[in-house]
Amino acid sequence: MPADEEVSSWLESRRLIIQQLSNMTAEIKETGTKLDRLAESMRDRAARDTDLMRKEIAEVRETSRKETNDLSASKGAEIADLKVRLAIMETSAKIWGGAVGLVGGAIASGVAHLLFK
Repeated sequence: MPADEEVSSWLESRRLIIQQLSNMTAEIKETGTKLDRLAESMRDRAARDTDLMRKEIAEVRETSRKETNDLSASKGAEIADLKVRLAIMETSAKIWGGAVGLVGGAIASGVAHLLFK
């Protein structure tokens, strides 16, 4: 009967190996399912994060655009004021130049009139 015991021992070891393999197969399937769920979760999270970042970037751009427009509007008024003041000064300089020329011409005319008479 040692041959029967050897065969039954061999069959028992094969049965245990098959049982372990089926347990491993179940664990592998379960791990695969967990990995699939985790991957799906990560894809969803990445999509949410991407959308959130796009919204934040759009808000920053809009805020920056508003601040730039406000700054250019306030500085635009100051620049316009400086241009008006410059135009007034140029006009004043032209008037003074004309007055000096007129007075100089009158004096020269008077001197010439006195000299040639």
